[in-house]
Amino acid sequence: MKNQRWYVRCAAAVTAAVLFTGCGGGSVDSGSRPANAAKTLNTKQVMSVLPDAPAMTGWRNVEKAVARRSTYPEQTETPPSMCPLAMSDKTPCTDVRLDGRTAFLDPESKTDALFWVFTYRDEKAAAAAHRALWKNFYSHILREDPTQVDLENIGDERFAGRGNHPVFGRSTMSLIRVGTTLLGINTSHSRTELPDKQLTALAAMFAERAQQALDGKTPSAVTAAG
Repeated sequence: MKNQRWYVRCAAAVTAAVLFTGCGGGSVDSGSRPANAAKTLNTKQVMSVLPDAPAMTGWRNVEKAVARRSTYPEQTETPPSMCPLAMSDKTPCTDVRLDGRTAFLDPESKTDALFWVFTYRDEKAAAAAHRALWKNFYSHILREDPTQVDLENIGDERFAGRGNHPVFGRSTMSLIRVGTTLLGINTSHSRTELPDKQLTALAAMFAERAQQALDGKTPSAVTAAG
């Protein structure tokens, strides 16, 4: 199915050279968080972080949100295929506690936007996974005409790049860390390219929802992304 294509085919691209440099961020001051802040998210919270229809104005939900306990590499669906067996460092995959995903389509531009979440036991594990996933997977895929995307100061750490994917054409990939949580946004375009400003708006909304959940709040961040 179209909305599964990132997961089914991307692993074949991991043999190319690394093309992007990371854009790091500041560390989190855990002392400044509310008393009811969560160290890591539970399944219900992961579901709440994933964007819903109100958060994605102008987009159509083409894959229902799902969250579950990660059983990599036994499970056959995604996001484990974001952690291909070809990766030399598999700890970003084996250390995942929960994972979740949902997908949207912009009817006007025919842009697919796939959102996924990984949770980890602590920020140290999440930070290590963030670096390793980008180095071993993401930056290998956009191997033709690559450019970086500036996500400003979204999240605690962030990487984003745009390039010509050998299968999907012009595509973008974003990987953001918020505390103990990794957030991914993968987009592909069949008509017009998603502008950097719009990608940044999606990333900001996603990161804010994760921070709200970690702070013990109900995620409510939205974006006029359409």
